[in-house]
Amino acid sequence: MLLAPPALAHFEIKPRRGDPGDARSFTFSIENEESKASTVRFDVQLPAGVAFLGASSLGGWKLQRTATTGGPRTISFRARKPLGPGEATQEFVVSLRLPKAPGATLSFKGVQTYDNGDKVRWIGPPGSSEPAPTVRISTHNVTGKAITGATSATGATGDTGATGATTTQSADKSDDDDGISGGLIAILVVAGIAVIGGAAYLFSRSRRGT
Repeated sequence: MLLAPPALAHFEIKPRRGDPGDARSFTFSIENEESKASTVRFDVQLPAGVAFLGASSLGGWKLQRTATTGGPRTISFRARKPLGPGEATQEFVVSLRLPKAPGATLSFKGVQTYDNGDKVRWIGPPGSSEPAPTVRISTHNVTGKAITGATSATGATGDTGATGATTTQSADKSDDDDGISGGLIAILVVAGIAVIGGAAYLFSRSRRGT
């Protein structure tokens, strides 16, 4: 059986992964495919939640932005010198901020315009003849760091520590009360014996005088 070769994408984005909320540089790469025509314009539609921050390298092309209420949604690259004819590659380096959406896949749709009026729409799914490149957002959190020390902090200053201190204080107070009660009883017993002894002595002397 003969296997059909996979479709070659001529609009690519690198890198193809990013962190949630990350602001970094991405390279857009396009290729002129017609032997008798040149690429003069390239438009990229930004996915929802992606913010355009600027461009650091345009290779001599001009950049235009189509703004909406929520910010620029389409960025257009226009050639000062046409790309082609024949096989030729052009790269653009732009800065983007990704949305805080772990696990999301962002599809960047592009339209390539030739000087003869032809247009190639890179808007298809992966594996199609004209696929839109994608960027995958990683699944870890925004900071990339796990929260640590929560258990030890609760044990030191939370409800458990306070309850333990209260229980200890209550036990100490109970022991003091028991000691005071026992001493008072002993004093009363001794006083009673002394009173009885004194009364017996006075009664004995009174009988002898009689």
